[in-house]
Amino acid sequence: MIRFGTSGWRAIIAEEFTVANVRRVAAAIGRHLIATGQARRGVFVGYDTRFMSDRFAHEVATTLAARGVPVVLSPTPIPTPAVAFAVVDGRRAAGINITASHNPPEYSGLKLSTSDGAPALPEVTRAIEQILAEEAAGGGTTAGGGPKSPGAAGADGVEARVRLLDTRASYFRQLLRLRRAPASPPGPAGAPGTSPARPGDRR
Repeated sequence: MIRFGTSGWRAIIAEEFTVANVRRVAAAIGRHLIATGQARRGVFVGYDTRFMSDRFAHEVATTLAARGVPVVLSPTPIPTPAVAFAVVDGRRAAGINITASHNPPEYSGLKLSTSDGAPALPEVTRAIEQILAEEAAGGGTTAGGGPKSPGAAGADGVEARVRLLDTRASYFRQLLRLRRAPASPPGPAGAPGTSPARPGDRR
């Protein structure tokens, strides 16, 4: 049974976190986005430097693309905040990052962000879990435990629908803009959060 924790699903690689299960989760996310009318805005997919993260991200991207969801895939590992930035900056429906965060190295994970770049709330992840449970109960998976990957005939078409985008430069520029932004001016003496002015104070 696949369960989401804090905004994502994490498991041990090759035990529960397999290519087949990653496809299942990606397909369920795609179904949720389609059902809620968000799919046309697309999804940004990123990944970290852990074992097979790039392969898992590719599986997520092609699974979504095969269902008609526009996908942008990072060609290089990026941190979760960069995925959140790409979602908000591109006005996308969601972001998916293949990362296990602070978990031990034998783990991998799938972190889902919503259109505001924030971690998916429990009501969103519960809806995705429900889709997974319904598919499992209805036999909607292959013998390998997940949706079938595109055959050789259809693989090229699906690949063509996945767009690569290196968002690092724009993400770093945004960080510099935030760093250089002027600090908020201090409030008047006696305002909430300030202390009364005293002789000799420099404000």
